[in-house]
Amino acid sequence: MIGSVNVARDITQEKRIQEQLIMTDRLASIGELSSGIAHELNNPLTSVIGFSQLLMDGDVPADMKEELGIVYSEAQRAAVIVKNLLTFARKHAPVKQLSQVNTVVEDVLRLRAYEQKVNNIEVEQHLAPNLPEL
Repeated sequence: MIGSVNVARDITQEKRIQEQLIMTDRLASIGELSSGIAHELNNPLTSVIGFSQLLMDGDVPADMKEELGIVYSEAQRAAVIVKNLLTFARKHAPVKQLSQVNTVVEDVLRLRAYEQKVNNIEVEQHLAPNLPEL
């Protein structure tokens, strides 16, 4: 052998871009799935909330009203989770708007409540009242 020609090319950037495209596609699929699940859950939740409220307003024994109250509050909690799922799934154009810092902090803590609970994390809130909107 007298000689050889070797050609090398760095494809690190191309691989990184390809991985980002795959991740973006996965996130889009998760968003569509979340949206579909949320819409499917909303219909039965609306019925559970409505009928439990009607029953509580009716003439039922006190112990039954208490149990209906639990059904109602848990259905409301599930509805909030579904709403948060839809918020995550929908594509929103960025919009500048005034916001209360305390409200944003409370919303984030509510979204993270399950993870905090399973990891034995207790959060103490000490929010300043009457903050201006930002």
